[in-house]
Amino acid sequence: EMQRRGIEPDKLTHAVLARPEEVLSRQRTAELVRLLAAGDKSAADALFDGLLATRQANTYHLSVMLKACSGSDVQRALLRRAEEGGVVPDVSTYNVMLGRLRVEGRGQEVADLRAEMQRRGIEPDKLTHAVLARPEEVLSRQRTAELVRLLAAGDKSAADALFDGLLATRQANTYHLSVMLKACSGSDVQRALLRRAEEGGVVPDVSTYNVMLGRLRVEGRGQEVADLRAEMQRRGI
Repeated sequence: EMQRRGIEPDKLTHAVLARPEEVLSRQRTAELVRLLAAGDKSAADALFDGLLATRQANTYHLSVMLKACSGSDVQRALLRRAEEGGVVPDVSTYNVMLGRLRVEGRGQEVADLRAEMQRRGIEPDKLTHAVLARPEEVLSRQRTAELVRLLAAGDKSAADALFDGLLATRQANTYHLSVMLKACSGSDVQRALLRRAEEGGVVPDVSTYNVMLGRLRVEGRGQEVADLRAEMQRRGI
């Protein structure tokens, strides 16, 4: 097209065309990171899909996209597509996925993924060991932060799925519950969530009731505010 239009290439044209694959790979990684940071996941998905289609995606690009997934099931589906597109997963791929599974409290799947690494001959590195040794206190904070992030991004279904998974494995706590209570559309929804949380082993504390009292006051439900205060007293809160 340039030739047809009579446009002569200049030094920059030649530099662009001579750019090595190593440099292009770094540019692609940086662009994926930029698009995701700007909240334009659809554009990041389109870029990555294009790289897969031309078999130019690599593990750096895959790791960036795995970190942007809303859950481990989505990560697993992405990994399958990436392998079909010629990407050979490495330890960094598995570190991201192990980290996500630990945040979700899916212990058996962590063990299964470690076994998969061994079958594939992928040796764990320092980060792998750090991810697997991460204490529950740190994981709890990560879970809280991830719930906040998902809700801020408007992905309430993913936040619900994460919280439900933590309840199912009895790894949810009052910090996670408070985050989810704040995202409820009303006090009746909060009350239903509290019942489910207690069935999942969460013991409500003053922060739980503070969120619920605040919502009842916004809704102008004075009698229920009094009832909730009485409930706090009965529970010794």
